[in-house]
Amino acid sequence: MSSVHAQSYQDVKKAMTKASQVAVAGFRESRVSGMIEKITECYAQLSKKIFCCSYIDIAPSYIELTVSQVMGYPPSQFFTDDSFSNRMSEISKEQI
Repeated sequence: MSSVHAQSYQDVKKAMTKASQVAVAGFRESRVSGMIEKITECYAQLSKKIFCCSYIDIAPSYIELTVSQVMGYPPSQFFTDDSFSNRMSEISKEQI
């Protein structure tokens, strides 16, 4: 059974800040593959962290989009909207 509940603005802000820090740390460690690793690690330990994992998934996609545009290469397939939707669908199935 899912334990999804409403979160206060401050809780969401804190979680998004943490997610951004995790994403940047992954990028600094190994660029795109480092961000993908952080996302994969989070989902592997999901339990009650679905919001946190989804934030960690969203933050790197913005980093990758920005970096790929500046550097002139296409963004990683991992960060497409379809890939994100697929990951969320799988997680949702597991939480039900």
